[in-house]
Amino acid sequence: MKYLLIIDVDGTINLMGQKFDITKVPTIPPMENAREILEKFKQSGSKIVYLTGRSEKDLKIVTANWLHEHGFPDPESIVFFQPRHGPWTWKSYLAFKQMEVDELRRQNPGFVPVVVDDSEDILACLQKIGVEVFKVRQPDDWLEFQQKYMHGAPVAQLDDFLGSSSNR
Repeated sequence: MKYLLIIDVDGTINLMGQKFDITKVPTIPPMENAREILEKFKQSGSKIVYLTGRSEKDLKIVTANWLHEHGFPDPESIVFFQPRHGPWTWKSYLAFKQMEVDELRRQNPGFVPVVVDDSEDILACLQKIGVEVFKVRQPDDWLEFQQKYMHGAPVAQLDDFLGSSSNR
């Protein structure tokens, strides 16, 4: 199955946590397992889009650079919070996420959209409109995500095992 993975940035693929601090953006470490698992999805034909409440005006370059430096797939595929959504408030942020997820679903027929976020409020809002969601707040959550959605992973691992055993 091919997925459209709509991935939050702060607290989901990095260790920013629930309190956003703009001064930490360039140096915040990535969350363990996130990059490797997203790369596996990318290699299996899924699409990855990062959907963030960060301001494009202030953080476009530093965000793209951070994704690239840490080896995340599709570092250019980022949707930022825009002024057209109004001033940043929690209410406008929820509306932004919902509107952009709806648009991404329309633009990517044939892909099953799954939103990965650390906010229960965001996930509940998106689940109400029929979007599949998954909460990530720690590295082990990424392993659970992979187990739930990478149905073909055990076969690939078996192929790897058989291939490596024939070399002995």
